[in-house]
This record gives sequence, structure tokens and C-alpha cells, in this order.
Amino acid sequence: MLPTLRTYRKKKFFSLLLISLYVCLSLAITMVEAQTVTQPPIIPGGSTDQQKLYLPHNIGDQDNRAYLETRLLPGIASTVIGLAGGLSLVFVIISGIQLLTAYGNPEAAGKAKKTLIWATMGIIVASLSYAIVRIIASITVPS
Repeated sequence: MLPTLRTYRKKKFFSLLLISLYVCLSLAITMVEAQTVTQPPIIPGGSTDQQKLYLPHNIGDQDNRAYLETRLLPGIASTVIGLAGGLSLVFVIISGIQLLTAYGNPEAAGKAKKTLIWATMGIIVASLSYAIVRIIASITVPS
């Protein structure tokens, strides 16, 4: 059974909608992070920037565990989640190409649809896990 032009347009519209939603969310998150990034503390060592030493955490802060829990691990998790979201986006594009080149073959179209569904689920899971990591990283537990 060949898909009609109407179903093709719907699929194309939803594919473009998902891609644009992912791009917009990625840009929004990047802009928010760019506004919250501060310059790391500096140990003065001279008059030029080459002679200054940038530390990963506050000067005199000996609590490396706090640095690990608040900055390093959330940063690594965000990077891995971003890579997973990007990979899911690549699979959305691949499944769209597979769907376009199926030429009415039900097996190839079914395989492309399954790939699209799993890639969409990957984007959703990556977005939700990024939000969860950011929420957990922002919670401060009194010691």
C-alpha cells in the first residue's frame, strides 16, 4: 500500500517539528548556561593573563567533594546526555531517509518507522534526563 501525499506531508511536518523543537531547546539551554557562567577565580601572579593561574573551584576551598558533586559530575552527565540527544537526532534523519527511499516497500517502511519511534524516544529521554540532572545539581543539601 503506497502512502498518500497527505500522510507523507504529515510525516514530514512532524519530523521537521521534532527537529526544530530539539534545536530550539538546545539553543535555549545553551543561552541560559552562557548567562550563568562566571569567570573562575584567579590567583594573581603578574600583570598579564598568561601569568595568572585559573583554579577549578574557589580559592582556599579544600572541599574537593563539593566541587565533584556540584560541578564536575553534572558537567560530565550533561555532556553525555547531549551526545545521546545528538545521536538520536542523527537517527531521526537516518530514519527519514529510509522512509523516503522505501518506495512503498512495507518492510522497509516499517523498519524506518520503528527507527523513528526509538529515535524520538531517545530525544525525549535525553531531554528529560538533562532536566533531572540540572534539578538535582541545583539542590543544595545542608550539611
